[in-house]
Amino acid sequence: MMPGGTAAAPAGELAGAMDALFRFGAGVDHGDADLLATAFSDDAVVDFGPCGRRMGLEFPLPAGRETIVGFLRAKAGTQATTHVVTNGRAHVEGDVARLRALVDATPLPKGDHSRRCRTMNRYDVDLARDDLWRMSRLVVSSAWLTGDTRCSWANGVRAMLEHARKPAGSGSVCFGVAVGGAADAGSKVEAPPQTPPKASLWNPSLQ
Repeated sequence: MMPGGTAAAPAGELAGAMDALFRFGAGVDHGDADLLATAFSDDAVVDFGPCGRRMGLEFPLPAGRETIVGFLRAKAGTQATTHVVTNGRAHVEGDVARLRALVDATPLPKGDHSRRCRTMNRYDVDLARDDLWRMSRLVVSSAWLTGDTRCSWANGVRAMLEHARKPAGSGSVCFGVAVGGAADAGSKVEAPPQTPPKASLWNPSLQ
């Protein structure tokens, strides 16, 4: 059964599954790589595609705990962020679970808190439990976006991908993904198109 159904996980199970998202948010916001790493399984995959495409961006698909942590730390390098996790619903079967939650994220430049961008995203998560619940797959889709989109972390990723592009054969690697040259660290990724993001986006399917 999907997390949006009528059957809810027991409160203790829901709290344990939600804690993976709490560790994720706190790890990003406080720059705590060790805490962030506990939120993911060794073979985890994070898909920002649905969220990025609403802003005219195509992201690489970070796979593996080390790559994901590096990607998330790099994209937040010049920003302060807050992540508020809420509205979680989970379906648990033994040591695997599916979770859906809303995450209210606000990125803003570290040196200028007068500008900010606020995004409300839906997180669809597959989890597995060992000593902790850990995310094995995370898909992020956008409900809405408002504020100064120049502060959006997505634009930071755009800039980093463009900076990582080098002449063919250079073998540059961005977040464990090969960019602009032959490398065995991942799939080749071209810089995303320069489509200006709109100031306000709303996904009618989430009404």
